[in-house]
Amino acid sequence: MIAPAPVARTDYRKALLLFTPLGALTVPVYWHLAQQPETPPSLSVWTLVALSALANVVVLTYHHLIPAHPKFMLRPWRRAVLRIHVLSGTVELFAGLTACLWPSTWAGSITAIAAIFFHVPSALMQTRIVFGSRAVMVPSYLLCIITHAFCAAQLLLHPTSVMWATHTFIIFNIYVWCRVYYYTFDLTGLFAGNRYTVSILFAGATMLTPLLGALGFLMLVGFVGTYVLLYRTLYISTEAQMHDFVHERQREAAASVHSEHPLEGIEPVTDEAALAAQFASLDTDGDGFLNRDDVRHALAVWPVSPAVLDAYAREVTEQGPLDAEGFQRRVWSIDAVRQHGRSALAFERAVTDRDRAELVFRQLDRDGSNDIDLGTLLEEWGLPPEETQACLHDLAKTGSNVHALDFETFFHRMPTVWQFMYHHVLRIAYGRERSEMVGRALRVMREAWRARALGDRVRQDLLFRVPFLQQECDSLICDLAASATVVRCSPNDIVIAEGTVADRFFVVADGHLRVTCNEEPITELGPGACFGEGALLTDEPRAATV
Repeated sequence: MIAPAPVARTDYRKALLLFTPLGALTVPVYWHLAQQPETPPSLSVWTLVALSALANVVVLTYHHLIPAHPKFMLRPWRRAVLRIHVLSGTVELFAGLTACLWPSTWAGSITAIAAIFFHVPSALMQTRIVFGSRAVMVPSYLLCIITHAFCAAQLLLHPTSVMWATHTFIIFNIYVWCRVYYYTFDLTGLFAGNRYTVSILFAGATMLTPLLGALGFLMLVGFVGTYVLLYRTLYISTEAQMHDFVHERQREAAASVHSEHPLEGIEPVTDEAALAAQFASLDTDGDGFLNRDDVRHALAVWPVSPAVLDAYAREVTEQGPLDAEGFQRRVWSIDAVRQHGRSALAFERAVTDRDRAELVFRQLDRDGSNDIDLGTLLEEWGLPPEETQACLHDLAKTGSNVHALDFETFFHRMPTVWQFMYHHVLRIAYGRERSEMVGRALRVMREAWRARALGDRVRQDLLFRVPFLQQECDSLICDLAASATVVRCSPNDIVIAEGTVADRFFVVADGHLRVTCNEEPITELGPGACFGEGALLTDEPRAATV
């Protein structure tokens, strides 16, 4: 992997100095706002307050329940700042809404204090690693933060003012509207390459206009434009620096999934198996043929224009639907389709936590050396160089080689990283099912709960009953639990067959099984029993049928 040029991040403190002349440009605007007489909010403002409150409840619920992006969780102080930001935002939401609807000194004061001393500083501390294009996001966030602080200061001076309570509440909810627009664009597929940047601009247009009037959005655009012009003039001298300054840092872009090599899992993926799986997934009606829409769906990963895709899908189905042979010859022969099909099968075969972690690890291990450079990964996430070095230093204390991280260290010490990348990066690229970001987050929570429940049961009720595991250390038991998955069988199903190659062993959770050898019954197995481990330990074929 190639890390983005770090120059823009290195000069971040210099970039903050640009805020001094930019901030001076906003003084007349804030002076004008401060001189406004107390006027009752209009109906449109109250409507915006109500919609913002509803959206904020949803967003705060999301933040309280759903784990944050891993880059906010790698450093203890980052985790603390994020918790302060969310908790102070919760206080400001309810106190601010109270100050708007039922003005009182205590409600206005609590709102202002939560904003000035907690929410604004924690927002400022997160601006450095914000998603989106730094050329737009940094000045936009700085403008919103200072405006929030100004309105909160006025509310602290006039705690019973409905006007300043609504002003503070409106500017406080800019980030909420950023999330609303981001969710909407994610749901509709719009602005895929610049989703976060466009979302903050839409949010600014929504919330700054009621506060600053008709020129509110123009003020945002002028602030951003002046910032970009000054920064480019003073600090950018190469094309790489400019690219690092303007390019979009996407939330789900933790690792590039578009490689010249297909994704590979633990079990090798053959072209024949991937072809069969891809054809079966497209043949939803099971008739053995693919229509034009099916072919168009398969070609969607081909990096050509939609017009070319449509024309080719129409061409290959002109004589009728494609059978498996025609699909292999006309569609599967396209390199991008074949690579995606192989990667999709490797993704589907990753069913346990350990499988998923290894899938992510192999995606990051571009050169096949069985180790990854953690520093490069953190650079991709946009962490400042000093934070990257601090993360590496913490990891080095455990004896790990931070410049060549092996799988076991990655699996055990960085679960937030591989879980995020599996569910929010690889699953989006290769999963058969598609869902929007809230649906993905809820699915991740549900699967994590099931995995924990299964792991607890395996550890507590099953594996400790297995004789040859009872003397093993708890770390090995935890590893085995992380490699476990549920297999459900019907009466007379064959779980393992005599003479076959062994690749797993089983522990009986419920029900009873009978064991035969040469079709002669040997014994029966019940809950807590294990079978299949002998062939794994001796590397011999299965000795019996279960």
